[in-house]
Amino acid sequence: MSDAALHGVADQLGDDALREAIRHRVEAAGTSFYWAMRLLPQDRRNGMYAVYAFCREVDDIADGDRPVEHKLAALGAWRQEIDALYGGRPHLVVARALCEPALRYGLRRHDFLAIIDGMEMDAREDIRAPGLAMLDLYCARVASAVGHLSVHVFGDASHPAHLVAESLGRALQLTNILRDLDEVCRGSIEPAELLRSRIGTASPWRERPSPAVPTDIVVDDRASPRHTVVETFAKDRPGLLYTLAQALHELGLTIALSKINTEGNKVADVFYVNELDGTKVLPGDRFKVIKETLARAIDSDVPDKDAPASIRPRPAADRKPRKKEEEGAR
Repeated sequence: MSDAALHGVADQLGDDALREAIRHRVEAAGTSFYWAMRLLPQDRRNGMYAVYAFCREVDDIADGDRPVEHKLAALGAWRQEIDALYGGRPHLVVARALCEPALRYGLRRHDFLAIIDGMEMDAREDIRAPGLAMLDLYCARVASAVGHLSVHVFGDASHPAHLVAESLGRALQLTNILRDLDEVCRGSIEPAELLRSRIGTASPWRERPSPAVPTDIVVDDRASPRHTVVETFAKDRPGLLYTLAQALHELGLTIALSKINTEGNKVADVFYVNELDGTKVLPGDRFKVIKETLARAIDSDVPDKDAPASIRPRPAADRKPRKKEEEGAR
């Protein structure tokens, strides 16, 4: 973007009314960042307000209730708006508010586009048990890129400052994940409640056009000498892994090992399980109950923490000894 182009837009739109509108948006968002940003000098404060407002705009698109194709179209429109910003012709209020800080602090176009890339990752699919490479890429886009913009506004665009932004962004994003995990482990929040707060009891993610995936549950007593292997094949959705683990827990089974795999919109998750006394699951009716319970759980939304306990197994003392000919039966 040429300085002349940005100067022209900034001169037209850098008025108090525009700044006040953006400040109000940030305050109304209820973020604690608002109070931290108020400590900055006025020009830098206004710059951070505009950056935050942009991040909130695209994040709300990715987390909204619209079908995925609508989300991608809205994020694509923001790509065009960033191009328009750096061409001196922004249209949206938030983009117009970015004109002055983009010029004053040298905000980089590719950092804005990286944030949009991260929002598209959220919009396209539920990021579920990602590999380290995908997790790192996601953190770089949704967190570190915000840091890169911020250090410019703070007044230090040096290479060391960007290294700090890169590392701190990842650290903060991973901390958010670990914080949720800690709250669940300490019992401060039920996993189902956490999921409902993120995706709702009926996720619009399920409404996006995608091939049908038949649900199939396989319980195998032969694949492992010490564990019963439960294989689940189903259409992916937010919270499905928790739903499966919760159902196995309600069945009175312990998970010794799990292998999580997602291909497109299909999951193929494998659980190595035992009864509470450490033995393998007895074939027969117990296998049927496991299959039926998991199939119902897959078809449901996030399960209630007060789910009936009728699916629990018989006490170990009531179970008959395993016959040799039953070993290996399905």
